[in-house]
Amino acid sequence: FAIIEEACRIAKATKKTPAQVALAWLLRDKRVSSVIIGGRKPEQVKENCLAGSWQLPRKYHEKLAGVTGFDPGYPQSWIDRFGMNNLRNPAIEQ
Repeated sequence: FAIIEEACRIAKATKKTPAQVALAWLLRDKRVSSVIIGGRKPEQVKENCLAGSWQLPRKYHEKLAGVTGFDPGYPQSWIDRFGMNNLRNPAIEQ
């Protein structure tokens, strides 16, 4: 629940809802390919849509990223281990 607590602290500091903070963070996180939003009430959907209209400050983005401890796994771990140069096939390079 640490991520929820951090999102709530950031929401209070930025005068946004916790959902807006979470969505703004995910929308600009390079580890996330898509974000699906929703809500039970039309008002929630409208509030959530506002998450794309502002930038979460970098310091808060980093705080949230630090709480999650995301491990990208394969193939990123393989690329990090062997480097991008090892991904090239010299047989097909000119």
